[in-house]
Amino acid sequence: MAIEYLLLENSDNILLEDGVSLFLLESSSVTGEVSPTSLLRIDSWEFSSIEPNAEDRDPIDFYISWQMMDNGVENLDKEVLAIRATCSTSSDGKVQIHGFEQGEEINREDVDDGLNALYEIDIPNATIVTRHRRVKGGSKNMAIWTPRFSGTWDGTGEPSRLDELVIEYRIKGTKK
Repeated sequence: MAIEYLLLENSDNILLEDGVSLFLLESSSVTGEVSPTSLLRIDSWEFSSIEPNAEDRDPIDFYISWQMMDNGVENLDKEVLAIRATCSTSSDGKVQIHGFEQGEEINREDVDDGLNALYEIDIPNATIVTRHRRVKGGSKNMAIWTPRFSGTWDGTGEPSRLDELVIEYRIKGTKK
């Protein structure tokens, strides 16, 4: 199984601690078969300040996104069916889906900046790690795609954290 990811940092004073860091990109790698629904999962990333003195900490905007993926099927479109996050964020938590069709220009800066997402859900503020509800809906007709998780840590209390991001998707259509 190929593990593809790209970690992008928003600021020099973000501390990212890798817990399990399991990216399950293809359920077919487990069963040996192509599954109509696969999951993308990441476990335990912490977003906090490297400033040891709590009084000197500033709020930190953070995000993490992954390398664009085609799920091993280059010529078929993909469709995101649902998103569920297990995380804590002080404010402005969201998951975005960025995707591109066959022949479309890929603008990585839009992903980095959180602009022009095909689909977006807001994550409610939570001071402790919370398994948020599964939100149906998403993006259709994507040749390649990536999720982007972002938020703001207010600089106090426990760091913001992403424990699990589950993206349900399916491969659809006919070869192009």
